[in-house]
Amino acid sequence: MIRNDVIMMALPRWDSLFHSTALSLSKEISRTNRVFYIDNPFTLKEVVTGFMKKPVRQRLLALFFGINKYRRIDPSNENLIAVTPRFVLPVNFLPQGKISSFLSSINNAIVSWAIRSAIKKYQIKDFIFINSYNPFYLEDADKFKPVCTIYHCVDNISESKYISRHGSRLEQKMIRDFDLTLSTSRKLSQYAQQFSKNTFYLPNGADFKLFRCAFD
Repeated sequence: MIRNDVIMMALPRWDSLFHSTALSLSKEISRTNRVFYIDNPFTLKEVVTGFMKKPVRQRLLALFFGINKYRRIDPSNENLIAVTPRFVLPVNFLPQGKISSFLSSINNAIVSWAIRSAIKKYQIKDFIFINSYNPFYLEDADKFKPVCTIYHCVDNISESKYISRHGSRLEQKMIRDFDLTLSTSRKLSQYAQQFSKNTFYLPNGADFKLFRCAFD
């Protein structure tokens, strides 16, 4: 059994109102491996507009000072650790060009710093890097020297009006550059195979015992 640590960059945050494929996958992997779940960074705009809301308030020290940026998602599971980067700059509204590229490089540096800090603190070695549907960050994940880079394609990014502005282009690049891509549907696999032959179908699963309890 592979015992590599896993660093996962995901679009949904660990405390989102809706459970996500990325978090479910992280929990499953954490049964046997340490998983470091990198929170989708809050933008400065999100911090200002959501300053009085719980998701921002409970992360204030991490967002502004890089303090208390680690927490167990499940107190009983020491293998699953959330990592909160400092806030980043809002860039999605900008057209593709030098300004958006420059600001994106700053954001990538912020997220990279959070990951490097986690690697040092937890002495992470020989890890697998997974980007789950968040191609806006760390398309150059090879600089961390993971044993494998995986892009997790969970939905048609072009159908989202907001994230497709830059997301479609960045996702295609990530699929090309990463070692392999896992897709949650056969149609998504066909799409990803245009950019990389190392694409595999990994359908979503369900905890039938849990659903049975709810049904009963």
